Amino acid sequence: LCLAHEPSNGKLVASFVAANKELLELTLWRSQIKHIRRVLAERKREHARLEEIMVSSADRQTIFHDQDACVNEYQTLCEKRVKHKFDPETTEALETEEETRLQQLQDVLPVRMLGRAQLHLVEMIEEEEREHQRAITTAQRAAAP
Repeated sequence: LCLAHEPSNGKLVASFVAANKELLELTLWRSQIKHIRRVLAERKREHARLEEIMVSSADRQTIFHDQDACVNEYQTLCEKRVKHKFDPETTEALETEEETRLQQLQDVLPVRMLGRAQLHLVEMIEEEEREHQRAITTAQRAAAP
């Protein structure tokens, strides 16, 4: 990646070169950069405004103070919900306050953290499915003459 700034022309040129071959060139003019910065600042203000509406200040403090604990809590709540969905007879459903907390965490936590927690849940489900298949196979072999 090569960056070139030409202050006299008011432009920024970024080019991507691989194996001595230019694959992509992007030119941004000063007016475009100003507009992008203005849009980003507006987006940041809107995000903060919506976050204040969705999350109380006390909850915001706990969520942003220890995000790892909140991701673990989100993961636990998701796991409980999925287990109940697949086995409602032996597992408990989420209580109303747990559903509210799960929704709140989904609204506030960064998407990457939610994605990591959901990936862990998918891996857990896949592992349980493999164990279930192994148990079926073992039972079939034991029952075969």
